[in-house]
Amino acid sequence: MPDLGGAAPIRDADPGINIRKVAYGHLSARVLHVACYYKLFDTLQESSKRAEGMVAGTPLKADTVKRMMRVLANHGIVMMDENEHFSLNDQSQLLVSTAPNSLQSAFAKEFDLKRWQAIGNIHLALSSEKEPFADLFGESYYAYLKKDQIASELFNKGMKNFSEQEDEQVARLDILKNFKIYCDIGGGTGGLVSRVQEQHPGIQKILFDLPEAIRLCPLSTITKVSGSFFEKVPQAEIYTVKRALHNWRDHECITILTNIKAALLDQRKGRILVIEKVLPQKLDGSMLVDSDIVGMALGGRERALEEFIELGHKVGLDLEDQIVLSSGVSVLVFQPKL
Repeated sequence: MPDLGGAAPIRDADPGINIRKVAYGHLSARVLHVACYYKLFDTLQESSKRAEGMVAGTPLKADTVKRMMRVLANHGIVMMDENEHFSLNDQSQLLVSTAPNSLQSAFAKEFDLKRWQAIGNIHLALSSEKEPFADLFGESYYAYLKKDQIASELFNKGMKNFSEQEDEQVARLDILKNFKIYCDIGGGTGGLVSRVQEQHPGIQKILFDLPEAIRLCPLSTITKVSGSFFEKVPQAEIYTVKRALHNWRDHECITILTNIKAALLDQRKGRILVIEKVLPQKLDGSMLVDSDIVGMALGGRERALEEFIELGHKVGLDLEDQIVLSSGVSVLVFQPKL
């Protein structure tokens, strides 16, 4: 495991202020989730407004919205003038649903009430192997998403916010030029595959995911295969597994990687690209460290580089290379042990 000590992020000079911000951070966070879910920032694109002008088409009351937006103004997310008119600033521009590099869907997915309750019951994981979500609701988070279309769409849109820039960079990797058959494992509706199609039109492309994701893929020039990566995956020469392993525990990741390795058409030349954020060697204020709590609540975990390497070793894979994208996400290139 890495040493996560070292330089800490900058804090307020008054230690009491910093502690209070952490202790009550869930209040402003929840307000932000709600505001993103109801797209309140979209209402401020053209001009500043009082809360009364922001509630059309929502079940929210103007007084409620005013009090929520006042919280966000207090934290510098929006601006509020003396007449209680709210307006966008450089931060809240990113929360408009149609903005370039928008984070609206990413934060709106946190509105999901069951997801929020699971995180609020994180104590269930402290002294047992329990997963709070499964313990509370009698099924895994991903079984829930499979059954609940609204929750699934909210989650998929949120993840897409993080994916678009990364997909472009992954698709440009030179390593893809060396193979003729490519498969994206757990590729959702085909965002990454579509970028690979643009950059490498001559490669045969396979999109593999659960049926409910595959049916939403609009691409007609690729092979679509539905199934579970816990059972069997299509054969290919090179695979991508993007932002998937952090959703699962070690023994589940070992099953996933074992099935992919078994499907490699060439055990000597084949490659598996695991695309994930990697825990920092030193604490630097990275949100990834905080995000590990989500993994505890929902059944997954964030991992250090050494932990990814160990997972590979357990299924007969060696780490050949680590490519760090501009977003901080790593492309871990694994090859079968010979």
